[in-house]
Amino acid sequence: MNILTSKNLRIFPNQSLSNENRGKEPTQAGEGETEPQGKSISSLVNQDMAKELQGMGYSKNVSEKALLFTSNASVEAALEWIETHREDPDFEEECLVVQEENKPKLTPEEAAERAKELQKRLREQRLKKEKEDELEREKNRIAGGKALTEDKRIMEEQQRKRDVEEKMKERKEDDVARQKILEQLERDRRERFGDKVIKLDK
Repeated sequence: MNILTSKNLRIFPNQSLSNENRGKEPTQAGEGETEPQGKSISSLVNQDMAKELQGMGYSKNVSEKALLFTSNASVEAALEWIETHREDPDFEEECLVVQEENKPKLTPEEAAERAKELQKRLREQRLKKEKEDELEREKNRIAGGKALTEDKRIMEEQQRKRDVEEKMKERKEDDVARQKILEQLERDRRERFGDKVIKLDK
């Protein structure tokens, strides 16, 4: 949600106005200041043109923002703005204007200028957050890659140990089998030729 302020007032990000707080009495925002409440920009845009845009399938938020940011110039100008900004992350977000008491009302031109300024700030904040998130994901990916590499090394080492143990077991079984064969051959020859027969070398 975009929130505009009248000239010389602070610009509040969308977190400043929740659905719960909208319409309530202002709360204390700082020393000598109160937090202003947001109002719809509907009164600042040409509703006939807004309805025409909505008839084309655009949402109320997009239609009114497009007219506000083009100073109600024309439906064609609004459509051009829509085409230019349809990929913006805040394209469908509602736009609010903040008007404090005893302050002159915003003209459509002032509101559009404040909206552009706010959107620029919000976009910069969003890009910064996306970069921070991307950096964090990269750190996690690297850490995860190191953990996977270490796990793979441990698994390979364990497999090598199992292979060595299996080979040693097979060699021992072969030795036992060979010994049994030699002993059986020795017994067979004793039975056939007696003790005079020279023993086979083991």
